[in-house]
Amino acid sequence: MMVFNNFKWVIALIVFIITLALLFGGQMWRQKQFIEKPLVYLLENMDGIEKIYPEEEGRELEINITVGKIDDFSRFYYHLEAMIQENYNGNYTIKVIDSPDNILTRAYQKIHLALYEGAVRGNYVTMGENIENIKENYGIEKSRLTVTENYIFLQLHSGDYFLYRRILRQMPGRD
Repeated sequence: MMVFNNFKWVIALIVFIITLALLFGGQMWRQKQFIEKPLVYLLENMDGIEKIYPEEEGRELEINITVGKIDDFSRFYYHLEAMIQENYNGNYTIKVIDSPDNILTRAYQKIHLALYEGAVRGNYVTMGENIENIKENYGIEKSRLTVTENYIFLQLHSGDYFLYRRILRQMPGRD
């Protein structure tokens, strides 16, 4: 039987805690230096992006992107997503931060139910007509509705203000 009377349990515990802290700290430093910083640098140089700041949300990276005026939001978003997937292997979400004024916000509040109904039912022509009516009623300069395989993209422009939304399509058989 071995005797552990001279063994310093407190010192062993402290060394163990410091080792764990260094391992986790090193992993976090590596993530920031070799993955997030290059990704941020790459995306900062993309047309339409004004500011980007990633945040760790548990096991997921939330990529917050402040955008300027974009001509085609759906094309911009797919290009952005492709660049992220090419340069980042983890789980992530993209949060696009636009710049709507009160008029665009009120217009979106009027139209958002039609957008979600269109996403579920697939009545895109009616959805487009509703957006055109809202555009005329609120004096919005530009509107663009794009329906892709996975998403519905809406963009509204009025003066120096703009609103961008991406809505996941709910297709039959998809969970």
